[in-house]
Amino acid sequence: MSESLKNSLLVHVKPSLPEQRESANLTKRGLADLRLIGRAETLFKQAMMYRRRKQHEKGFQFLQRALSIDSQHLEARTWIGISYSNGRGVERDQEKALQYFREAAELGHAHAQFCLGLSYANGEGIDKDLIQAANWFRKAAEQGNEGAQWELALLLYHGTDGCEDEDAGLKNRREAAIWFQKAAEQDSRDAAGRLAGMYLSGKGVRRSKEKGEFWQQRCKEIDRRSSFRHDARMTIRSVWFSVWRRDDGEYDIEDSEQIATRVMMSASQGNADAQMALGFAYEDGLCIVKDLGLSALWYSRAADQGEAKAQVRIAWMFYDGEGVLRNFTQAADWFQRAADQDVVGAQLQLAWMYENGIGVNQDTQRATGLYRMVDTPKSVTAMCELASKYSRGDGVELNEQKAVSLYRKAAELGDSFAQWILGRSYVTGTGVDKNLSIAALWFRKAAEQGYPSAQYDLANLYLHGEGVTKDVNAAVSWCEKAAEQNDADALFLLAELYELGTGVQQDLRQAISYYSKVEGADGLTSGMSRDALSALERLREIIK
Repeated sequence: MSESLKNSLLVHVKPSLPEQRESANLTKRGLADLRLIGRAETLFKQAMMYRRRKQHEKGFQFLQRALSIDSQHLEARTWIGISYSNGRGVERDQEKALQYFREAAELGHAHAQFCLGLSYANGEGIDKDLIQAANWFRKAAEQGNEGAQWELALLLYHGTDGCEDEDAGLKNRREAAIWFQKAAEQDSRDAAGRLAGMYLSGKGVRRSKEKGEFWQQRCKEIDRRSSFRHDARMTIRSVWFSVWRRDDGEYDIEDSEQIATRVMMSASQGNADAQMALGFAYEDGLCIVKDLGLSALWYSRAADQGEAKAQVRIAWMFYDGEGVLRNFTQAADWFQRAADQDVVGAQLQLAWMYENGIGVNQDTQRATGLYRMVDTPKSVTAMCELASKYSRGDGVELNEQKAVSLYRKAAELGDSFAQWILGRSYVTGTGVDKNLSIAALWFRKAAEQGYPSAQYDLANLYLHGEGVTKDVNAAVSWCEKAAEQNDADALFLLAELYELGTGVQQDLRQAISYYSKVEGADGLTSGMSRDALSALERLREIIK
């Protein structure tokens, strides 16, 4: 291992705010309680194990036992509330759930604060109150709870329509962007996607194509990392279970220290699977104390032995600066090693790095070559990336027919984006003969998967009877589905339909409502914004 790599691995990982608070809490309670605290924690871990196995009644019993031993085990208290809320392991009782959430939340527990916020937001066990929901989400979000950051951002983005206290209406898209970013930085794909849309459309933030594309790329990174985490969990589970089973075949979490010791011995003797398992265990805090520096150390040892999954993970750690000093060059080197073993995720990430000159010299032809290396039947992402390059002539000779061919393969594998693009190709006659009937077929496939742009385009075809039999009711229905996802085109079209009474009963107030929503919708253009504002002024004059 190189000296620079060793130095990179020796990075002190500062405990998170919740970890610091928990440490302070234990100190206050004194060492005399530590044995009971440890026993309660063991019972809690067993409870979670039973829940993962869908043995919810047994899991609930262990949660109760943990709380009976340590009344200040706030996570156990919160999970008891969750059990009452969803009726798993115990009869559903929203009022009891609320009681447990509130007790832990008022003691500062972030997870409970988040759950209490959800109760207020959904009106579960209590009257719906979005202002209270936002207050509790904020408390949890400030402690780093990703779910609370997402929910708070959504409330700030959309506001509290219908809230009686108009002065407390909450809508603040600039602050929403801040919380979306905090959630995205914790690998919330939804938050990263929302941020990309905000920067590309200029909603709540200054319009920036560069930042929008950055967060689009982050979405792809999160997808790839999620796939890796699933594989890693399977690896660690198989290694952990192989070294310790009771005679009855069950895994006893009380033996976690002995299990970790055995895995450590195996890893020290050079077993790559054990090294990979330890890397993930230290990263995730599974059975041992979370330590990103040690996680990187064990991943690097497995990676040095040619373990492709470990090469990908240590590459991401260098890329993100997790447990090691951020180093894009080192990241690119490890991605290259994994790419040489035909790891699709590594090939795609390395292609993007060459495309943007991150950690390597910018080389669009090299990027295109990597996209071509990808076993495309297994990667719709690679197909779509390569198709996009052919459609623009980026790093390859412009070839619209080749682009359509690749989009078609991805579409046939069920990718909704590719299905929509293929539909658009048939509408415009790009790379294929213009055919609105075939366009409608592909729009429908994407629309039925919830892709809003396809829902809008399909609505338009029904509205004008192009490629399909004219059906205004179907047009309104598909347009409403897209509008529910905040699609600007769909909201504007619905406003026009209500204004004119086309396919719906004329309703100027409803038209005003939809025109009002256009301003902050996804995909908004400056022309559409001007038209919506003009329509609002005109209609408000009419109904005065």
